[in-house]
Amino acid sequence: MTGNDLNDSLESVLIVDNQIFKYEEGGQVFQGLPDVVRTVFFVKDEENTPEHAAMLHSIAKACNLQESAYAIISCRFGWKDLRGFENIREVILMGVGERELDVMIDIPLHYVYGFDGRNWIRTVDIATLKLNTEAKSVFWKDVLKPYFLG
Repeated sequence: MTGNDLNDSLESVLIVDNQIFKYEEGGQVFQGLPDVVRTVFFVKDEENTPEHAAMLHSIAKACNLQESAYAIISCRFGWKDLRGFENIREVILMGVGERELDVMIDIPLHYVYGFDGRNWIRTVDIATLKLNTEAKSVFWKDVLKPYFLG
């Protein structure tokens, strides 16, 4: 193994605070997040529309989240772009896989999972939630309602 081979291997995986993140240089830089945001909804690029945002606003309202307390973020940004915002307590993946955020863990579907000092929740995409009443019911009754409303 040459020095360049070792360097290439180290650049492909970055270990930060005993957490493993996929690392890539370049791309867009996340501009910022207000300090009052505690919950982040990661959505697929194609679902980052006003129509889909309306459904997320309804979900957030049902969870008693003020509009200023959450943000809807496209999955083109990885977790490494947001992990420095210490006010984030919940990360909700709306049909977005962990690998899309460059996080190398497996988060169970419809379960509150502690990782990197935050609570992570993964569900199906917004379009599926609209059509699949069973998935919507499980997401609300088994995860969101007990977590946010007790």
